[in-house]
Amino acid sequence: MLKHFLHRIRFFLLDIFLPCWRLSGRKLVYFSEDYHEIQIEIEIKRINRGPHGFIYGGSLFSAIDAIPAFQYFLILGKKYVVWDKEASIYFILPCKEKLHIKNVITPEEIDEIKSLLEIKPKLERKYTIELVDDAGNVHVIVEKILHMRKKTETDNHQQKRHPLT
Repeated sequence: MLKHFLHRIRFFLLDIFLPCWRLSGRKLVYFSEDYHEIQIEIEIKRINRGPHGFIYGGSLFSAIDAIPAFQYFLILGKKYVVWDKEASIYFILPCKEKLHIKNVITPEEIDEIKSLLEIKPKLERKYTIELVDDAGNVHVIVEKILHMRKKTETDNHQQKRHPLT
């Protein structure tokens, strides 16, 4: 029970202290304890409304930009490095209503990534996320390429410094 409570507090604090998430109008609706599933809603608000009355495209992108990399980072653990390498956003329909995002990562996919990283030094994978309304209409498609690899000694960033510098 305490573990689940601390888990919720972590995401609440991220919502407060990361302005790109907070100001985008997004709301974290659900996340599983093992981080394999995250659901987000984006509502039109005064702060994310563009000049034509629709949700501003930058708000849509910032609401979901870090989600896949953050999920993989939490699932894979501290022995792996996960970075965003590339992203593309495609605006299909303008949106004035609430949009939903559901990002699910299967345990089989995690096992596959770990086994591939035992063979290869790095891995780049493409992921697609759709923002849909209540009726299921796709408004935005975001494609992301994530860079994943095992951590090395140089990733430690705790390098010894010369005492005079």
